Amino acid sequence: MSKPLKDVYELIEKMDTNNFWWPSDRVNPKRVSRVYEFDLLFILFTQVFIISKMMDIIGVSLE
Repeated sequence: MSKPLKDVYELIEKMDTNNFWWPSDRVNPKRVSRVYEFDLLFILFTQVFIISKMMDIIGVSLE
């Protein structure tokens, strides 16, 4: 398949236009939030807290 670049762009645009007209349930899927999905910042804070607790247990001081 060796097509000129212009033909490739036209083909992609045609495919995009045709795909737009087909009904699909995947256009805007509803995302269900789950219990196990955590915010990245929450995970980071939790890890820092656990590390600081471990340092307290072994007697390491940050001062």
